[in-house]
Amino acid sequence: MTGFATNEIVTTASGTFYVQLDLAELLALPANAFVAVSESVQDKEQYQFWESDTLGMLGTPIGSNSCGSAVCTENFTLTHQYLSLSAPSVDVLLKSLTTSTAVPEPSSLLLLGSGIAGLGFWRLRRNKNR
Repeated sequence: MTGFATNEIVTTASGTFYVQLDLAELLALPANAFVAVSESVQDKEQYQFWESDTLGMLGTPIGSNSCGSAVCTENFTLTHQYLSLSAPSVDVLLKSLTTSTAVPEPSSLLLLGSGIAGLGFWRLRRNKNR
């Protein structure tokens, strides 16, 4: 398909609507694990996430194809540049897309560092008493 803007809702030949996002900049970061939150006007509406390296092509399906509530959360790992969300109607909305890379909090690092320092002082003191 040609002639459409990125992030525009497009209809496939089979009548499925989809929107495609270019995630090249996010994939350049160290993480490729994502959490997507989608909303639907109707509960249990069908939808599917896809990944592809070609603009305008849905590519390979990832994640589940439905959920039992109006707000759904999907966790997945991307290896391709484009993420698409398709549905049989335009009632599905991609509410948010975030990386799910665990980043240690500063307090956790401080606690770990003080524990290692404490072990070092204990070992030094133990060696001096011998």
